[in-house]
Amino acid sequence: MSSSHLFQPLQLGPLQLPNRIVMAPMTRSRTSQPGNVPNALMAGYYAQRASAGLIITEATQISQQGQGYSFTPGIYSEAQIEGWRKVTEAVHAAGGRIVLQLWHVGRMSHASFQADGLPVAPSALSPDAQVWVVGDDGVGRMVDCPVPRAMTVADIQAVIEDFRRAAANAMRAGFDGVEIHGGNGYLLDQFLRTTSNHREDEYGGTLEKRSRFVEEVAAAVASEAGAERTGIRLAPFITQRNMNCPEIIPTILHLSKKLEDIGLAYIHLSEADWDDAPQIPQQFRHALRETYKGRIIVAGKYDAQRAEQTLAQGLADLIAFGRPFVANPDLPARIRNGLPLADLDPQTLFGGDARGYTDYMTSAGRAQCVDAQGGALMRAVGYTVPQAIEQPTSLVDISLPAPVAIGRDLLVEVKAVSVNPVDTKVRASGAPVEGQVYKVLGWDASGIVRAVGPEVTRFKPGDRVWYAGSIARAGTNSELHLVDERIVGHAPKSLDFAEAAALPLTAITAWEMLFDRLGISPGKSPSNKTLLIIGASGGVGSIMTQLASRLTNLTVIGTASRTETQAWVKALGAHHVIDHSQPIAAELKRIGFACVDYIVSLTHTAGHIEQIVEAIAPQGKFGLIDDPAVLDATPFKRKSVSIHWELMFTRSLFATDDMVGQQRLLDEVARLVDAGLIRTTLAERIGTINAANLKRAHGLIESGKARGKVVLEGWS
Repeated sequence: MSSSHLFQPLQLGPLQLPNRIVMAPMTRSRTSQPGNVPNALMAGYYAQRASAGLIITEATQISQQGQGYSFTPGIYSEAQIEGWRKVTEAVHAAGGRIVLQLWHVGRMSHASFQADGLPVAPSALSPDAQVWVVGDDGVGRMVDCPVPRAMTVADIQAVIEDFRRAAANAMRAGFDGVEIHGGNGYLLDQFLRTTSNHREDEYGGTLEKRSRFVEEVAAAVASEAGAERTGIRLAPFITQRNMNCPEIIPTILHLSKKLEDIGLAYIHLSEADWDDAPQIPQQFRHALRETYKGRIIVAGKYDAQRAEQTLAQGLADLIAFGRPFVANPDLPARIRNGLPLADLDPQTLFGGDARGYTDYMTSAGRAQCVDAQGGALMRAVGYTVPQAIEQPTSLVDISLPAPVAIGRDLLVEVKAVSVNPVDTKVRASGAPVEGQVYKVLGWDASGIVRAVGPEVTRFKPGDRVWYAGSIARAGTNSELHLVDERIVGHAPKSLDFAEAAALPLTAITAWEMLFDRLGISPGKSPSNKTLLIIGASGGVGSIMTQLASRLTNLTVIGTASRTETQAWVKALGAHHVIDHSQPIAAELKRIGFACVDYIVSLTHTAGHIEQIVEAIAPQGKFGLIDDPAVLDATPFKRKSVSIHWELMFTRSLFATDDMVGQQRLLDEVARLVDAGLIRTTLAERIGTINAANLKRAHGLIESGKARGKVVLEGWS
């Protein structure tokens, strides 16, 4: 279908919206406790939906008194402000616009949320309704609302001040604006209706008096946020919660004129959305247009066709979608491209974790996904919070804006990735960089160059490449990846993408350790020198064993503790294999070596250090790649042993003058592979690249039982 109106840009106050699709406010109850604090999970949720023309957050209480449901967020404490700042930064980083909905529930509350046990309302009248409350047992239930106490004039003034302060806090948190919740039977709506407001003072009786509280709240909020950044939600046609007021339509029209005078940016109509709800009279829509000249947002079971018709008739400027955004984070793309919508899981709407919240898939599996400006999105795997791999959100499937190649960058379509111990270590402790919602891991990759930056000289689109990336940039667990050409090599012609992806990081590490750090010279000149590789069956050990046995005349001794891994090391070219679960010095003596000239420790160095000191020859060289908590070099002094650390990311991390050396290194290894001198260390193909398979791979690496390299290829 044509979506010419939905995808026209619109000016809303100071905000330039790329489309007319609004994400409606929806309570999801995912805050951190105690304190109802917005968190990184919420930041990820909203950032996923940043392609909306405008996001209106879930209703957010302006004070403790304003709360009516468990785990809903607030905007009155410093922790809450900081939590919301994470959300706004994430949405803005994803190219979105977001306003905060300010909320006081009034009588739609429960004693457990109130300091004196009673909610407040215009009058002491029961709503005959229920709210969702999580009990001491951790289970959420719908419970009856008590009869509220009637507010005094002092109470009313205090709430107005709470709204003003909340608006100021929202702007401090980085929001683009605020929306006052004046509908759905909550406090402001309760003042508007004769069925809930029986007051006889300046805030009750005539429609002018019943509107006064809302007008004063709007003026207070606008004084902080700016009228051009303030909107209000109204719900004239709801009847539940004892809100069936016969005078509500003239009251709303009177109020809309007052809001026009204040200069509010928009009115957001929450229309009746239950199955047999009445249709909104066209007469009311036209009357509102005549009375109020600002923007109008409408929400209530709209689909794309009905939304187009409403916009075409000029009866609204924007259409808000609620439930469709829950299960379709890329809703604008689905509407634009006529794609089917996923169904939400009603069991995960309120409370819980990422399930039913940030784990809904985009349409990328069915069609190219686009953002609000028509730019491409790509599939990726990432996380928001460092945690154990067993946790449900340790790695999740996500969509991110596709990057663009600039400078010396290549844009690579990733075909295969392998998992290294560095992936697991970063995942367990490394948070996303400031300003970004997700951290994307992955360094080993192979793929095809799709675009090049203007300063690239060594590659062109269509080239098959392999590389290990930079630890200072986003990882390779994404469909498209940017990498500096100086650390990229042409992939071996004789290997498929999975076989190639197994090698770059480990090949660079092994090569730099042997030939750069330890100073061993490649070549077959006679030698009586010996090299011991501790952990020879792992990823680095597997390629180091091959390089040392094929390119040098060293006697190569590898260690492995299991029968199958010992056979693997022997097959890779080691002259001898010993068991590192036994004392290493004794194992060496068993095969006839009193000491060795070079020792490289690839894992568990702290546990082997005493044996290394005993086994290394005087004036020997010791290299390591892992991170022992303590490394006492003093015992090596007596033998004048030199110690060498290797980190293959050093060149890219510091942009060293010899950074291009990694490109030459990878091209040389590719030549050796194609010549049959080096073989891939691929040991297991886990499956396609997605969160579930990456979690399996991380678990295998962390178990210590991996042999060779674990690779994932293609995108499911």
